[in-house]
Amino acid sequence: MEIKVRERTLSLEKANNGLQMERDRAENYLEIAGVILLVINADERVSLINRKGCEILGYEESDIIGKNWFDNFLPERSRTQVKTVFNKLISDDLDFSGYFENPVLNKAGKERIILWNNKVIRNKDGKIIATLSSGEDVTRRKLVEEELRKMHKELELRVEKRTAELAGANIKLQKEIRERQRIEQGLRESEEKLREAVNKFGTK
Repeated sequence: MEIKVRERTLSLEKANNGLQMERDRAENYLEIAGVILLVINADERVSLINRKGCEILGYEESDIIGKNWFDNFLPERSRTQVKTVFNKLISDDLDFSGYFENPVLNKAGKERIILWNNKVIRNKDGKIIATLSSGEDVTRRKLVEEELRKMHKELELRVEKRTAELAGANIKLQKEIRERQRIEQGLRESEEKLREAVNKFGTK
């Protein structure tokens, strides 16, 4: 009997060690991940955020966990829209796939643009209890894209202006050509009349 107990104890210890290793591996992944990893419960409160998320927001983990994500870490102007998407996810009323982009507000009051990939977390009964989101900070990329858009727009305006200038110059040139042709035609007619007059005079 004692042997069976020891064997069972060793088996449980081995299983527990295995679970601990898996938990440590998962925690290490959360800490070294290059994106925000965020779990928001159905009550809109944060239950998990990794180191990258804390860095981007500028808060300690303890300042984020348990707080309402939308009311504390999103700009006021975008809260309603993002909450609507979240509530539809939680109520399983949204067939959401792909990416969703929205700003977050860091501790310094500055906005960062985050590109999110959202998944739902279900309990053993299949009920959605939270969302799991991975987010990439694309603020710099968006700024570059906006600058490129501005440059492209400016280039288009310059091209339009230059095209208009060339069109105006072309119209002016066409008028000058027509005027020159009119003058040349007048000169030819005058020469023709002069030759006729000379010929008449010569016959007399």
